[in-house]
Amino acid sequence: MVGLTNLEHVLQPKTTLDKFFFLVENAFTHAHKLTATISFGALAVLVGMRSFKRVCRRYWFIYRLPEVFIVVVLSTLLSDKFDWDKDGVEILGSVPINTGSSFLQFPLRKITLRYLRKTTSTAVLISVVGFLDSIVAAKQNASRFGYSISPNRELVALGAGNIAGSFIPGTLPAYGSITRSKLNGDLGGRTQMASLVCSTIVLLATFFLLPWLYYLPKCVLASIICLIVFSLLGELPHDAMFYWKMRAWIDLALMTLTFVLTIIWNVEIGIAVSVFISLLLVVRRSSRPRMTILGRIPGTDRWKPVDENPEAEEDAQGVLIVRIRENLDFGTFAEFPHLLLFPTARTPPNANAHRLFCTFCIANTAQLKERLRRLELYGHDKHHPADEPHRRDADVLVFHLADVDTIDASAVQIFYELVETYKVRGCGLLVATSAFADRIFLPSAPCNRGVGLYITHLKRGPRRSFEKAGIVGLLGEEAFCKDVASAMARVEQAMRERRLTEEHGCGATGRA
Repeated sequence: MVGLTNLEHVLQPKTTLDKFFFLVENAFTHAHKLTATISFGALAVLVGMRSFKRVCRRYWFIYRLPEVFIVVVLSTLLSDKFDWDKDGVEILGSVPINTGSSFLQFPLRKITLRYLRKTTSTAVLISVVGFLDSIVAAKQNASRFGYSISPNRELVALGAGNIAGSFIPGTLPAYGSITRSKLNGDLGGRTQMASLVCSTIVLLATFFLLPWLYYLPKCVLASIICLIVFSLLGELPHDAMFYWKMRAWIDLALMTLTFVLTIIWNVEIGIAVSVFISLLLVVRRSSRPRMTILGRIPGTDRWKPVDENPEAEEDAQGVLIVRIRENLDFGTFAEFPHLLLFPTARTPPNANAHRLFCTFCIANTAQLKERLRRLELYGHDKHHPADEPHRRDADVLVFHLADVDTIDASAVQIFYELVETYKVRGCGLLVATSAFADRIFLPSAPCNRGVGLYITHLKRGPRRSFEKAGIVGLLGEEAFCKDVASAMARVEQAMRERRLTEEHGCGATGRA
């Protein structure tokens, strides 16, 4: 915009920050005055016309004035009239149009494969930015005109279109555009036909109207790009204030980090780092199961979270009931036993039970072991690993698996190890089947010490996985129950039997 193109080719600044310092150092000393005047004059006209159109929105003949087209035509005529090219202003000049020897060519050829390594990172960046631009534009239009979109179909359509376009030499990657979609909607476009007509006109203009733009100053094109940048930056204050209002510090920090890295290095680094951090945040959130301890509502057979319902009580000694409020996969299941040892501080040390709402698969199962262990010993309160446990080890664990539709091999393996761990510890395992199973098995005898780990509402699919893994054989058919109420009834019966056994044993010892 200020006529420093030749000097830029000599100094070759690399990063965005280098380019910024390059402009600061040379804009006032080596700038081409006429080029700078034309650039900022065109930008002022574009911004002024856009602001005027916004004020006169109710007058359709003013609101639909094509300010970019007007500036391009006027600047081309003025450049031809006053011979700006002879005064050092760079113009578009003659643009050669080469259609090639064939309209269709296979994209993976020897001449193109040698650029594969150099262009891979750029291609990935274009794909990410293009999809984001496309999906944002699609959602804006969907909200504006009242229809639904499918991100999956958007991806398929964009991918299929670009794969087909790669067979035509010289085709650029095609994606949606926020500004063009908004402009298209403002002008009355509602269907794909508007884009087809626009594409046809652009194609015809490329072949037949491009020679008429011979004297178009390149600095005017730079001004048009700046106008688009200003349009995008116009949404920044609103988004930043919204994040600040919502106290979304992670989103705000990620947005700031992307901007800073883009300025210091380049766009590729900024977007790559932000995408990588976003993926890490997704993995972190998906690998931490949300669990809460359940207590019985007095006078009923219903169990509710004790941290949400003050009236819920844990009335069975040594029993722990836990509810897991999300699907389970490999990421969370690894913390399973750990949380069994750490329940809430407000929970009595002698009364607990666990209810699981989950689908066992391979993403969030890995952390469940440790988190359950922490829950059993410490509860929901924050604690340091070196702190003394707030609770003693549970004697009975109850799992409600009504929401477990699938369970992958990794989760089954970890669950098998969990069963073995508690059998060694002296805590048996009683598993309850659901109404979806063929039969209902109720334990007729205590497991190990007469108390154990109950799993209720086990569906057919997970049960088959348990049978294949040997969990059913390890526990025995008597370890499966119908629901939490049945499991709790069996626990209470086992406790009564154990007390009677202990009383008889003490009486016999006294007589001896």
